[in-house]
Order: sequence, then structure tokens, then C-alpha cells
Amino acid sequence: MKLPFPGFQAWVNTRTEKNNVIVVVAQAVRIFRLSASERDALIQSRDPAETMRMLLAAPGTELEMERINRVDSNEKECNVNFVFRRNALVGAIANRRFTAESVEMESSDDRDGVMTEMRKHLEPRLKFSRSEYSSFRAALPHAFGALFVALVTAGLVDLRQQFLHDPSWEPVSTRSRAMFPLIKKLVEILGNTGVIILGVIGVGLILIKMFKRISDPPIMLRLK
Repeated sequence: MKLPFPGFQAWVNTRTEKNNVIVVVAQAVRIFRLSASERDALIQSRDPAETMRMLLAAPGTELEMERINRVDSNEKECNVNFVFRRNALVGAIANRRFTAESVEMESSDDRDGVMTEMRKHLEPRLKFSRSEYSSFRAALPHAFGALFVALVTAGLVDLRQQFLHDPSWEPVSTRSRAMFPLIKKLVEILGNTGVIILGVIGVGLILIKMFKRISDPPIMLRLK
């Protein structure tokens, strides 16, 4: 639902309490999480000052336009995904330069409204594209995911065998050594059979999602 406030563009989703309000201004995108009562009060408000007071008091995330690296959405769904650059300190601590926020819009019209507004502020720095995925392209992320889970499962089984052969064995890498006690305890508890069962379940769930995606390939709207 688009809110009729002068000076900024705002949308609210009345069906969720997670990332349910998005406000777009020239300098930034602000994503808020309001309770049902706060959301209803916002919808009923006709005073811009009161509206801003409610929004500033609500938990949320602010994304400066200059930090946004990509905006995308599947035309067949109503989510809008923002990929943005973290500030230097947070990125260094987390060892990740980029992170993401997702907002579920109430309708495809709301989704299109957000994408149109983002194009006004991000073009020509980011270029807009509309891509109809083939079944093969749609399957690729899930296929790689299933392969990754299978390789991790095989690696854990091999690790279990290594422990049985040499109980004192430890990895050489300092980073791997930090996680080593937890991984060792896990494979000892699960055993080879438990690890394999979990791996098969993981691969199975990914393949189910892959076949669903293949049956209805996405049409991606993207600013990148």
C-alpha cells in the first residue's frame, strides 16, 4: 500500500511485521519494522511530522543511495532485494564488504513503484535490466548449492575417518583450527551415518527448491 505523504515516497505491507515499511528519499532508503498497532497508526496518520516521529522511533535500517550496489526483484513475486556496501569498520569486523536486506511488498504494483523510484535515484550509476531466465540458468544456483552440501558431507565423513585413524590429528590452518573442536564434537556425535543422513536431507531440500524454480523460471528486474 502506497502512503500519500508529501516530500517522500513510502509503502507499507499490512500482511507482515518484518521489514513492513519502506521509505525512499533522494539520499537514502529506510526500511522499518513496525508492530501491527504502529503500522495501523501510520496508515491513519495524515500529519507528516507525526509520521516522521513514528518512523524515527521504529527499529529499522537506513541504506544511503551511494552504498547500494544492486537492487533486484523477481517479476513473478513481490520481494525487493537490496545489496549494499557496509561501512569500512563493520565490513572489516564481519569480514564481509556487502550485505543484503529484503522487503516483501504487498502487491506487484507496490514492487513496481519501489523499483521505479530506485531507478530515479540510482540511474545512470546502476543500469536497469529485465532478464527472463531459462530453466538451465534458474537451476544453476541450486545445483551449485546441492554440490556444495554434498562435498561438505563427504568432507565430514572423511574427517571422521581421519579421527578414527589418528585421534591426535589437527588441521594446519589457524582459521580451521579455531572451528576444529566444534566440528570434531559434531562428527563424533553424529557418526558417519548421521552426517550422511543430514547431507542427503540437505541435498534433497535444495533439489526440491530447484525443481520448483525450473518449473517457473524467474523474470529478474535488476539495477546493477
